[in-house]
Amino acid sequence: MKTNPPLRRLLERIFIVLVLFLALATPPPAAAASNCQAGDATWVKAGDGDWSEASAWSTGSVPIASTHVCLDPTNATQIMITQLYSAYSVYIGPHVLLEVTCASQVSQAGLNVVDQVTIEKAGELMLDTQDTSCSLGVNVSHQAGLTNNGLIYIANTPGQTLPRKGLSGVVKNNGTINVFGGFLFTGTPGASVINNGIVLVGAPIEIDGRLDQNSGEIRYFSKDTREDLSIHGTFNYNGGHTTGPGEPRIYGTASFNKDAFGEVFLEGNLGSDIPSNIYLTSDKVINLVRDTTNYGYIFLMNAPQTGSGLGASGDFYKFTNRGIVDVMTPSYLQTNFENRGTLEIDPSGSLLVGSPSGSITVVNEGWIQASGNITVEAGVRFSQVWGYLKIKLPAEMRFTGSSFTYVNGTTDFAAPIFTSAKIAFQLPPPTSTLGTGAFGMDLWGVNTVTSGTLPANVAMSVAGYGSQANLYVPDGATVLGTLHLISMPIAPNGPAWLVCGNGGGRLYLKGLLTTSGLSTEVHCSLNVDSAASILFDSNSTTALTSGVVTSGTVTLSTGALLSMTGDYMQNGGSTSLGGQASELEANKIVLNGGLITGIGKLKVKNGVQNKGGKLNQNAIQVLPNSPAGVNQPLAEDGIAINGNYVQGPGGALAVGLSGTPSSGAYGRLVVSGQAAVDGRLELYRSNGYLPAVGDQYSVLSAASLSGAFASAALDWGGVKLSYEPSGVDFTVLTIILRQFLPALFH
Repeated sequence: MKTNPPLRRLLERIFIVLVLFLALATPPPAAAASNCQAGDATWVKAGDGDWSEASAWSTGSVPIASTHVCLDPTNATQIMITQLYSAYSVYIGPHVLLEVTCASQVSQAGLNVVDQVTIEKAGELMLDTQDTSCSLGVNVSHQAGLTNNGLIYIANTPGQTLPRKGLSGVVKNNGTINVFGGFLFTGTPGASVINNGIVLVGAPIEIDGRLDQNSGEIRYFSKDTREDLSIHGTFNYNGGHTTGPGEPRIYGTASFNKDAFGEVFLEGNLGSDIPSNIYLTSDKVINLVRDTTNYGYIFLMNAPQTGSGLGASGDFYKFTNRGIVDVMTPSYLQTNFENRGTLEIDPSGSLLVGSPSGSITVVNEGWIQASGNITVEAGVRFSQVWGYLKIKLPAEMRFTGSSFTYVNGTTDFAAPIFTSAKIAFQLPPPTSTLGTGAFGMDLWGVNTVTSGTLPANVAMSVAGYGSQANLYVPDGATVLGTLHLISMPIAPNGPAWLVCGNGGGRLYLKGLLTTSGLSTEVHCSLNVDSAASILFDSNSTTALTSGVVTSGTVTLSTGALLSMTGDYMQNGGSTSLGGQASELEANKIVLNGGLITGIGKLKVKNGVQNKGGKLNQNAIQVLPNSPAGVNQPLAEDGIAINGNYVQGPGGALAVGLSGTPSSGAYGRLVVSGQAAVDGRLELYRSNGYLPAVGDQYSVLSAASLSGAFASAALDWGGVKLSYEPSGVDFTVLTIILRQFLPALFH
């Protein structure tokens, strides 16, 4: 159907009238609101352009150091900076991408801003170049700095060496900083970076000033690039999150503040050649996501009810300390820890070592000094290797089901150790050049060693300095080295005790045990190996609640007292009673072999049984006592037995003669109880003395006597034995001259 032309023209006129009417009736759209002020240099070019285009600016000239720049066009606009320019302030609106890049043969491109830079939401600042010889940056001089509510993007062409480019001055990030392929250098000494947004670390970031991590996030990219965040000033961690597989390196001071919430996930290197400080407070935990090394200074400090410490995320990684970790308040360690620096527990601090989800290893190759308590929980393998471990009063070191291994080093326990751990003492590696005795360990206080071996090159001292010192061995231990019990008689010092458990605890001595002091007590059963020796010092009072089995050397110096409730059994070696005031007290003394010699006292309840050894009654020393060299005896010879004496067919009684009968300088055995004799009587000259024919000596006296010696052995003459109801005497009958005058028989 065809339309009537007049009607069509009429309809067209009506449509035009309606459009005009609507156009007149509808108000024009309002202009978009702008953040620009009168007098600002605004971008008036329609579309993209170069900062250097004078005609693109509302002022008709390129901005200078006194110019307020406002970039707030209504359409998406990209503005390029290819050289170095200046401005007083810069505003980057939501539709603007301001890109700093290098033109050909330009060594530096960037923007120096006197007052402040503001990047609005959806606004962008990009630092990007393909020329590695060119440095880029935006420098803000004023404390107002750069406020980012949008995006800062640091880029670099793949495969290119990273050029130096970045931000300088105070940076307040509320948006996103994406360091993707370049190098971001931000901050100056005294400046700061405040992060309430997101910092994406895909390439190195270096901060010379202060980084305040508040409610935002520091997120590392892939584990392959090994990106790192280097802080040369101060790192204040106030909250938010730090995650990813990067390498944070703190060369300055880091503080994890108590009023914030969150965990810190760290790996890589903390600090380096320049000392760094890390303050970990309150509910903060350093959780490792890879092996981490500290080269700086870490402070663990917190409110006691919350705790702070070092831990691991997922699998247990290792925290290596090559710097200083200072535990200032109650804290904990829940990761594998290798100390090659200094770990210090302050008097106000304490350290709980253990993990709720598995076992960990702690190795000390550095310095650990504790004035606060250390508690090592079950599942921890604690090794002292080549380092120094010192526990100071009033601190305690407690082991609860863990293992404690000494490989080498120096250990000074000036405080108690409480442990249910198995403590092992291991020999150093064959390459050790320290030699025997290189490793010393002092135990002061109440200490416990449940088992293990003290090696030949280790000297352990249990010293009662300031209070009583105990070494408790409930299960048994072996001493290949040297064990010193030092009891200090002067107040406020105290005794030193070696205590074994009642359930069969025993000390196997293959090295040296020494005692000194008036109150030294060995509440142990001792097995003394043939290569071992015990030295009880002068005026030492040593009590043993159990017995001794020895084939080694036991020496009681003048005035020493060795007392035990058990038996003293000697299978070999020697026991020396060094003076008349020395005393060996036991339930029973059984001499199966070896030698008991001296001029002291044997005090027994159930007698001395000499089955196969030798009782030598001569230790007298005759010394020159005048310029003429006249020999004088210092004291009478002999051994006194407070109890009974039984000598079997395999036993021997040795009597030395060093003076006339009236001088008393000869051996004798004085038995307060009954004496029953058999075996051998050995008579020998001492100190070159020659008896005279007719001399009569009393060699044994007792309350009663039974039996007789099977034989008398002497090579200097003939004697006659006389047996009385209370003892044995002998009279010299002849002297064999050929022994003393050999020249007459040649």
